[in-house]
Amino acid sequence: MKNLTSNMDVKAACITANMVMLDRLLLNCVHDTACAIEAMKQGNQNLAIGTLMSLEHVQPKINTLTAHILLMHRTAEQEMRS
Repeated sequence: MKNLTSNMDVKAACITANMVMLDRLLLNCVHDTACAIEAMKQGNQNLAIGTLMSLEHVQPKINTLTAHILLMHRTAEQEMRS
């Protein structure tokens, strides 16, 4: 039982670390989007779109982190049931 608890603690730490990374990526996306909106308000569409293009590179990372978080959670649930 001690080993299972230890594994659960490690998984919880991993899930938390991945959530922190996800949070930071999403905050950067919010910042970039706000900058793009401001550029649009100033009539600079090229700058706005160029600013948003960085999101194309971030989306796969967001998807991967989310998938890992959910996988670790589901795996932890299965271990608790066995």
